[in-house]
Amino acid sequence: MKIHTSIDYQMNKTFHTFLYLCLCFTLSVNGQAKNEIEVRIDKKEFPKLAQDLILSLPNNIKRLKLYKETDGNENSYEAKFKLNRKHYSVEFSENGLIEDIEITIKFSAIEPTKKTNIKNYFKNSYSKHEVIKTQEQYVYDKSSNSKVFLDAVLRQNTYVLPNFEIIAEVRQNKKRTIREFTFNATGSLIYFRILDNTSYEHVLY
Repeated sequence: MKIHTSIDYQMNKTFHTFLYLCLCFTLSVNGQAKNEIEVRIDKKEFPKLAQDLILSLPNNIKRLKLYKETDGNENSYEAKFKLNRKHYSVEFSENGLIEDIEITIKFSAIEPTKKTNIKNYFKNSYSKHEVIKTQEQYVYDKSSNSKVFLDAVLRQNTYVLPNFEIIAEVRQNKKRTIREFTFNATGSLIYFRILDNTSYEHVLY
């Protein structure tokens, strides 16, 4: 007969507590709401490294606007502009290092197989959904020069396969929320977050 000591009990209790905390952390991270604030700024307020990249943009860009963003914990910077009838967003870290480039597209423009994967996710996860905005997201992997990466994406001549960022209104358990979903290059979900009113306004462009 095996005798369970108090030490065994405490170890077992600690292990289960650890698993519970891990589960709670996972649930809180995936799908947590963030209150992002975006403020338009002058070029002189942009990080120096980011300024250098902005100066290298093609001369025919239109509507260039610079922003500082914060979610209460981290700061970042963003340059938004229009080029060849497409809307671009280039995001930078607080130090001015490029993080990703996003291009607004139509949901219908996504390659059929990937689009089907995304549609199946929404169908299986929510009772109703409506796509509001779709973007290709090209993540900088730091293996190449940042200017080369930027130029390649702007010329649509990059080897980097894009993720897809989709803002959608979804219904689940009779509750409607607006969420931002990130899918990988094959159309599988990576992450989503719930948008509050403040965040929703500025992510639409």
